[in-house]
Amino acid sequence: MAKWLVCLFIVKLFCVSSASAQDISIFIAGINIKLGMSKSAVIGKFPRPYDLKQVEGRPNIYLIREQNTVANYNIVGMLWFKDDKLTRASKTWLNEAGDLKSSEFMDTLYSVLEQMEQRSETSPTIVLDTMKEPGNRIQRVNLHYRLRTIIIVVTDSTRFGKDVEISEEIGSIR
Repeated sequence: MAKWLVCLFIVKLFCVSSASAQDISIFIAGINIKLGMSKSAVIGKFPRPYDLKQVEGRPNIYLIREQNTVANYNIVGMLWFKDDKLTRASKTWLNEAGDLKSSEFMDTLYSVLEQMEQRSETSPTIVLDTMKEPGNRIQRVNLHYRLRTIIIVVTDSTRFGKDVEISEEIGSIR
């Protein structure tokens, strides 16, 4: 009887963990996206001026683009699929090249962190990374919360100048 109860507890624990993983969602371009959604359901959700562009040579990765002029797009997110199911999604909160006002950066960062707090996502693990290569310096801060990661990247390029990006990611590349 005791073994049966332990097995039942383990099965129940596994089911609860699996269900909560499937309930992880993120809003991208005003659309609520959940991990585990079918590829066809996700791809059909985005209205104009948004479109999905498959990454060349990567049939399971899509860029979510917002058209801002006739020939120009802003990347507002990315989607990853495995076995026709959404396994990872990323939302771009801020992507600015050139002269970014520190107040804009702080307003965006504060808004992102405030939303984490409202979701009871507190006490992240912080991982810092700097990559230097000829003509480029990339500084990355990952704030790993229980169910999502906030990523802050500052790129300083001798060719293109400075670029700052803040994004939010759910899921994993597994």
